[in-house]
Amino acid sequence: MFHGGSNFGFDNDNDLGASYDYGAPVGEAGDLRPSYYSFKRAAQLATTFPEIFANSNNADKEFANIAADNRLKVHARRSAAGAFVFLENEDSAAITTTLKDGGSTTVPPHRLAAAVKELRLTPDITLDWSTTAILGQLQQGAVHTIIMYGRIGEKVNSRFRSKTLGFTATRSS
Repeated sequence: MFHGGSNFGFDNDNDLGASYDYGAPVGEAGDLRPSYYSFKRAAQLATTFPEIFANSNNADKEFANIAADNRLKVHARRSAAGAFVFLENEDSAAITTTLKDGGSTTVPPHRLAAAVKELRLTPDITLDWSTTAILGQLQQGAVHTIIMYGRIGEKVNSRFRSKTLGFTATRSS
């Protein structure tokens, strides 16, 4: 159930109505609850990269050893447009791990962290990998904008590649 409500007039007392919302993301009064924002982030990720999520295959085995720390469960999706790797921490403490391709990431307790792999942004530019959360992307003419975000003090790791320009750029701060 996505939102709560009331069903007036469906019991033997017209003055009483059954109110229900069962912990829904949107309450009966229209209030947005914490789970709403989790759903919103997941939907935003899926609609920003539909070519990966709509047309992808399970790639768990391909990326099974991407993290040095084997306490993290790996869930991955791959398509012709690139791959997303999700690292799941079922532990009660944060886990920081080094990734096989370079960089590192910290996965909070009982959370997922995403790593983007080989994401084709344009026919010429590829995001080789990034452990930084991506909010969205937009292309306007020759300009491609990627909005990445993180918590204050969080380490940022991303590597871009261009075939025709002949460069690889790594950003880590």
